[in-house]
This record gives sequence, C-alpha cells and structure tokens, in this order.
Amino acid sequence: MNQHWEAKIADCRAKPIKLWTNLNSELRREKSSATVDGLSAESFSKAFASKVNDVRTSTVASPPPHIFDLHAALTRGFDPVDVATVQRLVIQAANKNCELDPAPTWLVKQFVNELSPFITLLFNASFRDGIFPSSLKCAVVTPALKKSTLDPSDANNYRPVSNPTFISWLLNVL
Repeated sequence: MNQHWEAKIADCRAKPIKLWTNLNSELRREKSSATVDGLSAESFSKAFASKVNDVRTSTVASPPPHIFDLHAALTRGFDPVDVATVQRLVIQAANKNCELDPAPTWLVKQFVNELSPFITLLFNASFRDGIFPSSLKCAVVTPALKKSTLDPSDANNYRPVSNPTFISWLLNVL
C-alpha cells in the first residue's frame, strides 16, 4: 500500500493539481454544486449578512460588552501545550477534511510524529502572542436547511455551517 502511494505522489511531483485530483479521486470526493435548490452563493451571502445586521440592530440599545483585557491575560500567561498533547489530539480526531486543508487528516495522522513538533510551535506561538493566525481564519461555509418542512427555495430558511481547516479546529480544541 505504501509503495502505491509513494509512486502516486512521486508521479505528481511539482504538479499539485494532478496530486489533488488523484487524492480527491481516491477519497471519492465530488465537487460541490454551486447552487442549492436554485439558490446561489450570493443569495446565501445576502441572507446571512442580513441576519447579522438584524441581530446588530436589535442589540444596539444593549449595554456594551465587558471587554477582556488581553494584555492582563497575557501577563498571567498560558501553559504551553506539549508535543504529546498535540499527538494525542491529532490521533483521536475524526478523519474529517476541509477543502482548504493542504493535506487530508489521515495523512496528518500518519505523519503525526514528524508534524507534531511544528504544530506545537505554531500553537504555543499563538497562545504566547495572543494572535489567532490569519491563515487559520478561513472555513468552507455550507448552507443547511433549518427544518425539512421549510421552503428550500428561500435562503432565509438556511443556517450557515462552517467547516474550518483541521489545524484551525485543533487549535480551537485546545
């Protein structure tokens, strides 16, 4: 089995599109449709933005939130995460992927011993600096019908379901 994958990967060296095409084929991934029940991404974007604006409008008279003093929290410090914890979390995670992941979760699991020191450094730097990396702030958002009895042709009857990258999800678990 390893020889098969080594040969496939070697064949795609310097051809990332071919590599992902092969991996998606092996994983039996299908490209998602650009529309859901005739609704476009633009209509969902407008509906979800409208929901956010409605919440903001309805809470404008509310007292302001208590702002957490990040500097004070950072001076107290965080306990750094260790490599063993990252390895345990990676191994226990479900084999779910996001289209934005640079590698499938099963592959990260397979090379967890090699990757976990780098992942640990990333996580500890994020905790130390109080910064969630911009590259991890992306997710694939899929509309999900709230109830099967609702009209699927109305974008307001959907809720957004976010699928973050594996590393982003892992950082949030900690």
